[in-house]
Amino acid sequence: MELLEFLTGLFGENQTITLDNLKTAVSQNKDVKFVDLKDGGYVDAGKYNDVVKDLNTANQTINTLRNTAKTYEGVDVMGLQTELAQLKDKYDQDIKQQKIDAAIALALTKAGAINVKAAKALLEIDPEKAEFDGNGELKGLTEKLEALKTAEDSKMLFQQATKPEIKGFDPAEGITDTDGIQEPATLAEAIKLSLSAQSDAN
Repeated sequence: MELLEFLTGLFGENQTITLDNLKTAVSQNKDVKFVDLKDGGYVDAGKYNDVVKDLNTANQTINTLRNTAKTYEGVDVMGLQTELAQLKDKYDQDIKQQKIDAAIALALTKAGAINVKAAKALLEIDPEKAEFDGNGELKGLTEKLEALKTAEDSKMLFQQATKPEIKGFDPAEGITDTDGIQEPATLAEAIKLSLSAQSDAN
């Protein structure tokens, strides 16, 4: 209700009122109360409603947090965080180990390893120190493989390159003709063979 409307309702439109008249009228009306604004005794209805709304929201939030907290009563939060960090570290280590194993197996196969498992056991690669280059290759693996392939105690684990055998003619062995008769390899053998043939003919 507006102030002018309130005063008009008390005294009429054309009546002049004094302060005493006003005090008397207000004291007789229980719905009206004077407050000193400088003491903050009056709050706008809109602001009051906003405060009430914020208070209700805060209370709901508090209740929600309390209910949530109850579900974690007795739970070691720090312990859960530590366990989660440990699981993450183990996952990262397992993934790295799988990459290392795959890289070694592929390299050994390409290098001609006869027994990949046995050859792998001789490779001294520390998973914690192992690193991959920009191409995804395991650093230092090539050098270690070459060392295994040339070492006397491990080269038998790899297929060795064999030189093709070239069969040539050895004059000392002589020549065998299509009849199975060995041809002479020297002039002396030819003369001897000729004389023997003449003797057989006679």
